[in-house]
Amino acid sequence: MRLREGESAALAAALGMDERTFLDEHTLLAPDRRSLVLRDHADGSCEMLGADGLCRVHAAKPAQCRAFPFSWRNPDSFRTCPGLRALARGTAENPHAECAEFSSGTPRH
Repeated sequence: MRLREGESAALAAALGMDERTFLDEHTLLAPDRRSLVLRDHADGSCEMLGADGLCRVHAAKPAQCRAFPFSWRNPDSFRTCPGLRALARGTAENPHAECAEFSSGTPRH
């Protein structure tokens, strides 16, 4: 997840740490060297996901994360995102579940 200006401070506060420590421990320079990105777990999933599959910093999610999966996905999205997998399972069981999920504007993860 790319970070916009101000998002690292909000994420640090959500985790109860100072911004410098947050940047050192949880971000990397993006491959294009234009911004910072959040680190991933070894399996490619977001480092901000807790063991329960829920976002540990939900109230401070970066804009790019808030837009997922509405305006972007990548080839690994269903593999690395527990919420998207649950949505896909729910849609298979209930074809109208996706409509309710997307119209609410509040993804489950």
